[in-house]
Amino acid sequence: MTEGDPSSRRWIETRFLTKQQNEWVGYSYRWNRNQTDAVLVADEGRDEAFQIKTVNGAKTKNWRYPSRSECMMCHSRAANYVLGLQTVQLNKDIDYGSHVENQLSFLHRTGRVTVNTKPQVSTFANHREMLRSFDKESASAAASAAKPASEQRGVANDGLFAHGGEGVPKLADLLDETASIETRARSYIFSNCAQCHVGAGGGNSQMHFEFSRSLTEMNVVDEVPLHGLKGVEAGKLITPGNPDKSVLFKRITTRGTGQMPIIATTEVDEAAVSVIRQWIEQMKK
Repeated sequence: MTEGDPSSRRWIETRFLTKQQNEWVGYSYRWNRNQTDAVLVADEGRDEAFQIKTVNGAKTKNWRYPSRSECMMCHSRAANYVLGLQTVQLNKDIDYGSHVENQLSFLHRTGRVTVNTKPQVSTFANHREMLRSFDKESASAAASAAKPASEQRGVANDGLFAHGGEGVPKLADLLDETASIETRARSYIFSNCAQCHVGAGGGNSQMHFEFSRSLTEMNVVDEVPLHGLKGVEAGKLITPGNPDKSVLFKRITTRGTGQMPIIATTEVDEAAVSVIRQWIEQMKK
């Protein structure tokens, strides 16, 4: 509640997805001022304004507790409902209090995940190469040449993460400067946009933001937007080398009418804007 002061943090809401009669349903709970309990928000959702202290005085932070239907706009059938529980999202180090360990390795070691690796070796090789180069031909070649590790355990006790997270495909953190700009930008877009921009996703947009797509298959470079230019004269979804002529870039830098994503955000992600600007600038014209 005070900008820059972690000790002033407070719980705002907790969200749940539950499966009922084979259908997923989302719920939001609003925490009370005493931070002792959270109460179910009504079907239609709720808006609330918080006053945040800053060095320049108080500022208002508008918060949206989503309605039941708003939850399912992103947790959709096209996105397979549950977001984030994917190999590429979970493959990262976690501080478990007593130690730091790769999350996938921990899940395997503690018996929560056990999957046969061998049939997936080529798939992993394909994904790794796609995340590195986003070149479909290179990824296919890597997949065809991939072999199981010689020391891999037998099928009966085989685990997907028998060797930890090493070699398993993963996304790059937006702020990780050791990763390429393209990998960071594509990882961010996949994490934040692909739940709608997939095959059979929301609307009639032809964009595809899955991380396994090549740049060409994303259908964004030099493509005319189907939903207007949003004030970008002679713009394309992405105009290589020119972010300011790219409607995709305009929509992530806008809040209000025309913003993307259309719900759940009221502030521009400046770090993401910087990375995606650099990504578009370095694209060959």
